[in-house]
Amino acid sequence: MSELPRRNAHGQFVERPVWLRPGWAWVREIWGPGGPRHRTCTKEGCSGYAMRGSDRCVRHDSDYHMRKNADLIAGLRAPTPNEAARLYRTQASNIWRCNPWLKIVTIWFAPRLEERFVLDCRHLAGLNFDTIAPVVMNNLKWAWLRSRLNHDDPPAWQRALKNARAKQRKIGPPPRGYAYEQPSAAPPADFRIRQVLAKAPPGSPARRNPAVDRETRARLRRESTVVPAPPTVDIDAIVAENWPALRAIAAGDQRVLDKIERHRGEIALALIKQREGDFEPWLAALAKLKP
Repeated sequence: MSELPRRNAHGQFVERPVWLRPGWAWVREIWGPGGPRHRTCTKEGCSGYAMRGSDRCVRHDSDYHMRKNADLIAGLRAPTPNEAARLYRTQASNIWRCNPWLKIVTIWFAPRLEERFVLDCRHLAGLNFDTIAPVVMNNLKWAWLRSRLNHDDPPAWQRALKNARAKQRKIGPPPRGYAYEQPSAAPPADFRIRQVLAKAPPGSPARRNPAVDRETRARLRRESTVVPAPPTVDIDAIVAENWPALRAIAAGDQRVLDKIERHRGEIALALIKQREGDFEPWLAALAKLKP
């Protein structure tokens, strides 16, 4: 074979070049995991492929998403269905800030799911739909989807009800002439409205990932914040001195024991403050140790 393979009149190879290797096995050997040209995302905990000209994957490359959003705002490309739905929900949220009683729908339940939602809200929680603003009803439906339909998380649903009542008290009573309208039994024609026909299938992200609300994110953020102890504090001695009490707090729960090990410095500093009469750091440390 020659170095430059011959081509016919249509530009096709007459003879196979030496560098032509059929199949995708060699591509995976070079660019796949363990290959000489394999580049993974530098985001901690991510194993995705890094994009060309970037050290992040398509999910974690903020510059890539900024360019996409700039092109979308400038009208250089049409939005995808997911982008159109997110933009619609953002616009509805901005409108509700000015008029929380404007009837806008961002999520629709099938009739049998709507009956279950009404049962949980009106009959079990005692909510009166005639006095609830559409923005509060919309947030309740999204919370019910996460914590009652796709996940059986009663504490999360109770937090959602508590937040809904607090938001409704802040909004105030309904305007004169307002009446609650039952959702239609037919699916909406607007594709930007989320249509929920059944429970998410097993193995899907909605079922696999736990339901996380604002309070859960705040608690996780507090627990992940490690406060370093001053260098003059003997952490090991203080923890060893108070280990019987800490072990009693853990009550054999390995998750609590792991949190005690992770927040040793903060616990030692809180115990010192407690001896001095300041109990606030110790109460904050106890809140982080909750399983």
